[in-house]
Amino acid sequence: MPKARITDPETSHIAARRITRHHITKEINFIMTALLCRDYDHTTDRSGLTDPELFALAQKQDREFSPSGLRTRRHELCALKLIDSYQKIEMEGRTFKLWILTHRGKQVIDWLNTHEGYTEKEMFPFIETIIQELIQQDQS
Repeated sequence: MPKARITDPETSHIAARRITRHHITKEINFIMTALLCRDYDHTTDRSGLTDPELFALAQKQDREFSPSGLRTRRHELCALKLIDSYQKIEMEGRTFKLWILTHRGKQVIDWLNTHEGYTEKEMFPFIETIIQELIQQDQS
């Protein structure tokens, strides 16, 4: 669950307590789906999305995600090795990492899409279990 640092003001602690697992799951699902859809984009001749592009896409779809919330979820997905950066690009005078789904990330999406009864609310608890299964398969 979301946490605030000890040094953060009380408003941050209140906000952290208000964020639900369902909201986190929606952010994770959005990021992974967006990256799956941008596996390759012929209009930009590249794969992946930057953080600003992810946030712009979320706004375009009327998602109520904050840039910091998306960055946090993206960081968590990186730690699970479901997404990774593969290249840096220049945009508007700044350098950004391009984020893509890893092979494992694509396997997780495939697994979730092929199991009946999967709902967005159930995604978060299953991700670690799925990854463990995939690691065991890789080691076999």
